[in-house]
Amino acid sequence: LPDRSPLGFEALVRWRHPTRGLLSPAQFLGVAEDTGLAVQLGEMVFAHACAAAGALRLQMPSLSMAVNLSAVQLADERLVDHVALAITRAGIVASAITIEITEEIAMSELEAAQEKLEGLRSLGVRLAIDDFGTGHSNLALLRRLSADFVKIDRSLINGLGTEPGDTQLVRMILSLTQELGFAPVAEGVSTEVQLDELLRLGCRVAQGHLFAEPLTLAEAFTF
Repeated sequence: LPDRSPLGFEALVRWRHPTRGLLSPAQFLGVAEDTGLAVQLGEMVFAHACAAAGALRLQMPSLSMAVNLSAVQLADERLVDHVALAITRAGIVASAITIEITEEIAMSELEAAQEKLEGLRSLGVRLAIDDFGTGHSNLALLRRLSADFVKIDRSLINGLGTEPGDTQLVRMILSLTQELGFAPVAEGVSTEVQLDELLRLGCRVAQGHLFAEPLTLAEAFTF
């Protein structure tokens, strides 16, 4: 944040429908899950994200790419193998990829998915807890997850600088995550007021529309 240096990107999936135009995940992910295509869609997105990371790192070698993982993907027995294959095919180091799972999934699926998460970590990918602050966190389980990043949900960032309660919550989460050894990332930053407040609170990494709107790969190169 201090100098607004870009550190990486987060992969966003869209469906370019032939008649309905560009559709957001909310409009089609449920259908993918209902029809049993969620895992295949997730594999395709991950492969494209790894390839994009490989291309972008030719221009900026330290850049990282974050990719969201659904509960359905986390339950797939082939997950670690597919992740390893996509990274190898893209010709990138595993640490260039950050896999994000929501706080809700982390809390509900951690026991069942612990072996897969450890397998992902053994590959060298980094892990992030997404949408933190929206659920009922079990701090003991969070510690067991050994994540690299905790992403503070945009609903808490919205009121920074205008709602004292939100500022206090974000300050508390920043302190908590740092004590537990996670690097905090503020999500959904859209105003200079929010940015100034994050800097005042000591947060150093953030993402949001203040820095860039969603981009195509070609636009990301220009950015």
